[in-house]
Amino acid sequence: MILTELFNEPYKWGWNPGASEERVTGGFRTDDNSTVSVDFELAGRQDESGRAYYMFSFARNGSMETTGEGDAFKIFATVAQMIEEFVKDYRPDVITFTANDGEPARKSLFKRMLPKLARKLGLRYQITGNVFHLINDSGDGNSI
Repeated sequence: MILTELFNEPYKWGWNPGASEERVTGGFRTDDNSTVSVDFELAGRQDESGRAYYMFSFARNGSMETTGEGDAFKIFATVAQMIEEFVKDYRPDVITFTANDGEPARKSLFKRMLPKLARKLGLRYQITGNVFHLINDSGDGNSI
C-alpha cells in the first residue's frame, strides 16, 4: 500500500461539545481501543492584523510521545482529516505543531504529510527544525 492510500482510510472521529474560537477538541478510538484526543488552541493574535495563531496537538491514551503501538498511518490520516475540517470551519491564519527531537519517525511523517495537506487545503507550509506551520496567506482567515 502506498502512502496516499494509507491517508485515505481514517477512523471515524468527532468534535467534543463546547467548542469556541479559543479551543476546539475532538477525538476517536483506534482498532485496539486506544483513545486519541485532538486539540486546537488559540495561541494568540499577531500585531494589528489580528491574525489567529493556533497550536495543534494530539495524544494517544494521554501521551503525546510516539507510543510504538502501531497504526501510525491510519491515526495520521484521521488527524489530517480533522485538521482539514478545522481549517474549513474556523479559517485559522496559522496552525503550528511540533515533533520532539527523540521522535524521528513522527518528524519524518509530519514532513511528508504537511506538503500534501497544505496543497489540498490551498495553504502554504513552513518547516523550521521540529516546528511545522500551515499558513493561510489568502486573506480569508479568521483575522477579522
